[in-house]
Amino acid sequence: MSVSRINSKDELLQHTESSTSIDIDLENDILLEEIEKTKEVNDNVDVIREEEDNSSLFDNINTFGESLMSSVKTRQQLKEIKETIITDSISSFSFGFKNVDKIFPESIELTASKPIPDWLNITYYTLSPARFDFDYTQQREYENVNKTFTIDHLFDVLPLIQKFEINGKKDSEKVQFKSQLLSKGVERKIHESHCISDKVTGLWSHNTNQSSFSRAVIHPLKLSKKSPKPENDIISDNISSQFPSKFHKGAIATLNSTGNVRFVDSNLKGEKIINYIDINSEFKTSYCSPHPIVDPYTGKMINVLGEIGFTSTKFKVVLFDEDSSNLISIVNSPISPIHTFAVTENYIVIISFPMNLKSLNYYTGDSILSTFDYNPEGLTTFYVVSKKEKKHIATFTTKASFGLHIINSYETNKTIWIDFSIYDDDKIIQNLTVENLRDASKLTLPSSNIVRFHLDLNELESMNANLNSNNDVNVTLEASVDHFTKDISIELPTINQKYLGRSYKYAYGVALPFTDPTSGKYYDRIKKIDVESKQIICWNEPHCYPSQPIFIQDPSNADVEDEGVILSSVYDGSKDESFVIILNAKDMTEITRIPLPVPVSPSFSHATVKAN
Repeated sequence: MSVSRINSKDELLQHTESSTSIDIDLENDILLEEIEKTKEVNDNVDVIREEEDNSSLFDNINTFGESLMSSVKTRQQLKEIKETIITDSISSFSFGFKNVDKIFPESIELTASKPIPDWLNITYYTLSPARFDFDYTQQREYENVNKTFTIDHLFDVLPLIQKFEINGKKDSEKVQFKSQLLSKGVERKIHESHCISDKVTGLWSHNTNQSSFSRAVIHPLKLSKKSPKPENDIISDNISSQFPSKFHKGAIATLNSTGNVRFVDSNLKGEKIINYIDINSEFKTSYCSPHPIVDPYTGKMINVLGEIGFTSTKFKVVLFDEDSSNLISIVNSPISPIHTFAVTENYIVIISFPMNLKSLNYYTGDSILSTFDYNPEGLTTFYVVSKKEKKHIATFTTKASFGLHIINSYETNKTIWIDFSIYDDDKIIQNLTVENLRDASKLTLPSSNIVRFHLDLNELESMNANLNSNNDVNVTLEASVDHFTKDISIELPTINQKYLGRSYKYAYGVALPFTDPTSGKYYDRIKKIDVESKQIICWNEPHCYPSQPIFIQDPSNADVEDEGVILSSVYDGSKDESFVIILNAKDMTEITRIPLPVPVSPSFSHATVKAN
């Protein structure tokens, strides 16, 4: 383990040249069944059996990318042949993007390497990509041909949910663990139809194997049908423990960008799926943020829903809780999807990045990446909605950019401040294909730029801006932008939730090893950023790839912003193992780690916690 206060290429991953081998058993994939508490496997399940000794090397060694891709493309021909893949200092993450071979629907005990803090009493949920490849037999006139259908984009991979019950006071060494696949119905349909079902919503991929007939005819017909069964959709853009319990009995919810919400009970079984229109008939949406926010000032849940038309998008700001649901405001804008938004004490800010609708296939269910093109000549636009007035009061613009995740937002003296991890274009989502992740020489991920947008509402008064009867703003103002230095880049950011919508000092996120566009890199460290002093502290370990960090406050020091711990699920590419790490949030040193019973892919999705 290393903790560093700088982020330089020279100090990255100081390895020896020795390598660790990973044996892959190229068995035929079939639909995964649950493994009982005894860990015995049903007869109809193929399990990847790892060799007890993972350190031996075979004479014939391919490069890691070639080996992994060949194992996918020619799985049947290479059955029972072991391939040894040598890790290198940058790209061992590629080994992790493979099918999870075991699940644990009944609780088992995991053992922490060192004592868990006695104040830590939570249930921690993670959402990870789990089922990538699906073998099937295609019948032809004279022979059967074995083929493999592989999910094209990381965001569409069928998800695994994991649950960790952690109580340091009750037991400082043991953690109760469960895991479950959430999309078994989707997997079953893939084996039957050799494509992703037309009933699946919110796909990102260019290649779903769906026919034009399916998209053009079946997809529109299904809009009037009831919500699908919980296992028949993917719905893995986000996970939340805060969705109002009025709508479900379950513990948590997973969400996607088409407005579908899947509720999952405490045993990790899908309970039901609803859409926002089931909450309120005014909440109709075709594309929405998968990241609703619980307003820290009112306790009500806020989201921005979009109805994308042929020439414009109608954004709807909605508010709901256990007792009520209301449409706050409608904002008309050029065509644009919505992924995230900002909340402060008095305002809600819709953030629209410049995108073009390149195909009318959107209206017949085509995927997100096949529908929208980034427009570098356009503008990033901020629509400010007043909570008190319940209307759109101002519009700000700045030059074109693209982003997925806000770090935090707050206001002082009628100026709104929004800290955002942004990019020069949308290559971050274009490049996260399974093929690229498995052949790291093809993968080039850009580093984000952390910027602070300033939206000065005092300019409205000086310009005597007027609002017309349709709540349209006559004047468009210019947003100011401050850039942090490049080495402060993070993705999947998180903060102490007590400071959500308020002035804050610390942020945490995963980060790339380099800030320049070097191929074959992936998020291999967790960074803590002091947004005031611009200082950073990193945790990283050779070949280890963390997922979104979560901050948990130490209740005995609730007035100290960074007094607590950071949790993250980590994949170790050198050992083909995974663990949950618990870090001291102050200095980013390791407190303990919890080894997992099976390796789990690095995740670009999210995690959530519930206090016990």
